[in-house]
Amino acid sequence: MLRTCLAAGLAPNLARWLDEGSHRMASWWSPVPCTTPAAMAGIMHGDRDQIPAFRWWDRELGRLLVTNRPADAAVVERRLPQGQGLLRGGGVAVSTMFSGEADDALLVMSKAAQSRGLGSGSAFVPFFASLSLVPASVLLSLGEVVKELHQARRQRVRGVAPRVRRRAAFVLARGISNVLLRRMNLTLVVEQMTRGAPVIYVDMVDYDEIAHHAGPLRPESLRALEGLDAVLGRLQQVARMVDTAYELVVVSDHGQSLGPTFEQVSGRTLTDVVRRLMREDALAVVQAEAGEEWGPLNTLIASVVAGRARQERLLLGPDRPPRPPRRAASVAPPDLAVIGSGNLGMVWFPQSAERLPLEEIESRWPGLVAGLLLTPGIGLVAARTASGGGFVLGPAGAHHLETDAVEGTDPLAAYPARAAADLRRLTSLETCGDLVLISSVQPDGQVHAFESLVGSHGGLGGEQNEALLVHPACLLYTSD
Repeated sequence: MLRTCLAAGLAPNLARWLDEGSHRMASWWSPVPCTTPAAMAGIMHGDRDQIPAFRWWDRELGRLLVTNRPADAAVVERRLPQGQGLLRGGGVAVSTMFSGEADDALLVMSKAAQSRGLGSGSAFVPFFASLSLVPASVLLSLGEVVKELHQARRQRVRGVAPRVRRRAAFVLARGISNVLLRRMNLTLVVEQMTRGAPVIYVDMVDYDEIAHHAGPLRPESLRALEGLDAVLGRLQQVARMVDTAYELVVVSDHGQSLGPTFEQVSGRTLTDVVRRLMREDALAVVQAEAGEEWGPLNTLIASVVAGRARQERLLLGPDRPPRPPRRAASVAPPDLAVIGSGNLGMVWFPQSAERLPLEEIESRWPGLVAGLLLTPGIGLVAARTASGGGFVLGPAGAHHLETDAVEGTDPLAAYPARAAADLRRLTSLETCGDLVLISSVQPDGQVHAFESLVGSHGGLGGEQNEALLVHPACLLYTSD
């Protein structure tokens, strides 16, 4: 993707870095689940094994965990190792999923619902004190909304395929994330650079959000990368002006793969397919197949609310009687939880206190697994057996993950070489679904997201696992 932008002249700053030899470009493998929460947990805290997908049914808590909800992100961070955060010792986190144990956490998802709110108020002074920056950002955000409406209509008129309906939630999210939050993030990082922060980690979501709904190589997506390249140019200018010697590192959490959605291919949602194969129309079902675009907005809103609550406590004083805690209602777990994270799908049977082995699933719901494998758009099903071993099943064969023995046609033949290792690790996680599904992969690398996304990541197939790294030449990097 970056090579395309370099050739098209859309990333002149990165092109200059590479041409002058100050930086080198490499790729790294983003394992399943190739999502921002898992990648950021690994990069910032050294452990990605607490996160089996973008969202999952958590048997310990007895509910759905969604990582772009601030309260749930806080739960996940508490499960991550302590004392080895990437940003410990004076670092700053800006608009990230987790804090990396940074001293200053600004617009950080896992901290947004806490009393820290937005973070240090003084960090936002340069942005909100400017007489032109905020009004200009609001006007440009409105312009981005108009641009999105035009570009979505253009796709429909031209009959661009594959495509998805670009709903009002995304239109609003794009206007805010692609302009307002980008400009705010830039201002926050520049402010921290002038203060001499030893390390700063900022997450820019612009390209990812647009590519999900427009497609990874569509013109509006590439224009988002052009805007991010301009941000890098600004940061390099600031780095030359401040006293601290900064090195700029560009890393993506994952790649993206194009393709029509699973519902477009099969005619049904994944939840409908599973329920029909179980022949249980009256099942109580928890499903989640959308919502990633609201992540940055959730952080901002929760931060403001938390900050306001803290202000009220300060104004009312410590003697204010505390509110009585709410009594948790005793709610029975649902019969079924079906979750889509890109072209990675998972199925849980929450009535069971433990993961169900493949043999018990087959005994309770005969034909469920076979029916899934015969459904257009599903490429493989993985599960653990009663003996503890992991199996990957395909329409015409099986792959034993512990021994790599293959019966019939290898179901992993169409997937990348690291697929077996990734699925072996994923199915060994306690939080993993009882059934793991990966969509089929077309010969050109297109996949089928279980969400309403034309560009997706989370599973296997296409370019979603090929993450990007542009690093200073003075820093060594090995793909091992």
